[in-house]
Amino acid sequence: RKDFVEKNSEYAKALNLEVDDSIERVNNRTWSGNAWDQKLLLGPLVFTFCDQLGINARELNQEATFRLAATIKGFYDGAKQSWDNIKFKA
Repeated sequence: RKDFVEKNSEYAKALNLEVDDSIERVNNRTWSGNAWDQKLLLGPLVFTFCDQLGINARELNQEATFRLAATIKGFYDGAKQSWDNIKFKA
């Protein structure tokens, strides 16, 4: 993943974008296909989402947790399907 970070940092600089640790964070999440395939990221993302909304995820019932995870997975799957259609202009 380090090579992706370096490559994307170069692209960002070429586009006059600020280069900071967010590029590394995005790459770590974007290229974590195995973790997505195994659904290992859904739990932590549900907790992070709830935390950002000020909701205690541990207080949610199983149905609410499942629906949040399914929604997050749906957003990811939709984005993944469109990645090949994204074109960046320099």
